[in-house]
Amino acid sequence: NATQTSISPYLHFEKQLSKQLLINSGLRYDVFKVDYTDNLAGTAVNTGKLRPDSQTKDYEHLSPKLGLVYQLSNQHDIYTNYRHAFRAPSVSQLFRSGKSTNSSDLKPVKSDSFEIGLRGLSTSGLVYEIAIYHMEKTDDIVSVNNSDNDRVSLNAGETTHQGIELSLTGNLNEEFSFTASGSYSEQSYDDFAYLYSCFSCATRIINQEINFSGNDVGKAPKTLANISLKYEPISISKLFIEIELEHVGEYYTDETNENKYGGHELINLRSQFDVNDQVQLYARLQNLTDKRYSTYTSNQVGDSDISYRPGTPLSAFAGVRARF
Repeated sequence: NATQTSISPYLHFEKQLSKQLLINSGLRYDVFKVDYTDNLAGTAVNTGKLRPDSQTKDYEHLSPKLGLVYQLSNQHDIYTNYRHAFRAPSVSQLFRSGKSTNSSDLKPVKSDSFEIGLRGLSTSGLVYEIAIYHMEKTDDIVSVNNSDNDRVSLNAGETTHQGIELSLTGNLNEEFSFTASGSYSEQSYDDFAYLYSCFSCATRIINQEINFSGNDVGKAPKTLANISLKYEPISISKLFIEIELEHVGEYYTDETNENKYGGHELINLRSQFDVNDQVQLYARLQNLTDKRYSTYTSNQVGDSDISYRPGTPLSAFAGVRARF
């Protein structure tokens, strides 16, 4: 049994310092407690699975945030934000240890993020937003294969995440409109090392340090994008047809940066027609080109087998919505 208690009171403050400048700030206090009880008698004999002793874990943390918004004109403003975040280990990470020892000693993950952005509406009706961010995470929890292929969860070290995000929405003419968003990121391990042991290996490796500092973060695409074009014919009221392109860039499948998934692009098509105020027809085609792709590709450090989560093949959906 595991009983969780979470209390997170917070304060939010917002004030217009001048006609152009707005400040907002906040302070959040997290209290997270888990009462864990092992209901099985005796020890885990000949199963290879460890069970932590019954215990109580407490985490407390104070998280501030601060933001400024400066109005450049009636249609454009610039903003900047700072946030500190905290996340306690989950119950499964703490107490479903498998072959991993000391899983209940995991520390919370903490991060500090900074962001600056520009947003607004152009004279042509184009809505835009562009933002640059930088985030540093400490005590990130990762799962690796350690001695003799045993799975271990641990606070491995520090990572840095930074990049740029852009979104655009606008009309091309009376019948066509578009939405586009994309991001480019660089995510790397700053201080990421742990001890590896293998007593069954021919060389009998004992406490060898594995260090991924400087490598790219695994399972983190550098580029993501989504572009859609919508057609709403004037001659047929309340009908739209939209085509969408999804892009996921390449990424490494684990911390060693030895294996890579090449990314994918998908094309989707959807349509909707309002027969009247009560009845609506809709249809959509997913993965129009029937592309074979993976929604999540990974392998555990120390294990060369790559696992894939197959994406949806070409699929058609149609339906009717009715309100009475």
